[in-house]
Amino acid sequence: MARLGCSYPIVASKPERPPQWLPGPPFPPFYDNSAISAYQNTAASGVAIPWTQTGISTPGAYALVVAYGSSQATPTTTAAVAAVTFGGVTMKSLGNIQNNNSAASGFVWVWGLPAIAGGNNVSVSVTFTLASTAFQGYCCSFTYLNVGAVGALQVAASTATQPSVLVPSAVGNLVFGTYCQASSNTYTASRLTIRKQINIAGNFPNFQAGDIAGAASVNVTGTQVGGGNWGCAGLNLYGQRPLSTNNIGVAMSNSSMMR
Repeated sequence: MARLGCSYPIVASKPERPPQWLPGPPFPPFYDNSAISAYQNTAASGVAIPWTQTGISTPGAYALVVAYGSSQATPTTTAAVAAVTFGGVTMKSLGNIQNNNSAASGFVWVWGLPAIAGGNNVSVSVTFTLASTAFQGYCCSFTYLNVGAVGALQVAASTATQPSVLVPSAVGNLVFGTYCQASSNTYTASRLTIRKQINIAGNFPNFQAGDIAGAASVNVTGTQVGGGNWGCAGLNLYGQRPLSTNNIGVAMSNSSMMR
């Protein structure tokens, strides 16, 4: 006598497939955290300038390090070789500008590193190497999230009362900007949301750094008291699309035969 069999679904193993970019506009970048080194009076050639950044909330953040050289150095110059690490990983130089294009007036120098590891205490280090020179000034680190790529560093230098550089960007992006001056004057205004600054009357060097929402062209600018040789730098941070981690498997079913 034949007996009805039951139908049982047999599920095959799900083949893995790499994560896929989800459609739609990218998520905009946003600020994560920052830190600043101790003031360096005369850091000798080849001697590391260390500091620690805390509270990096998410692995995969983009890191920036900026060095602000002073006109009071003996002398600091962008002719130096700079070794910069973030969490033990070597960073790439994105460019630099001498204040008012003068080797005797200090500089702004920027490095970048994508996809850094998260952590509560990340070691950062800058080492300048050039015979018979020393570094005087500050170094800062910044981390941003949802950064898919960065644009070319835009730089400008002059001796007016408003440091300024134009950065090509777009709505949905974020522009990082910073400027430094060789004089001891202070800043009274900025278009940036300030993340780190040294802005003390009589100090060498004074600087401001922060970010501003993207647009077709963004002016990274501030206002300083009086004149003074300055260098200004800015770059566009592009957003990043979210990744899908869903792996689609294949299901098959099989029915037992009547016996």
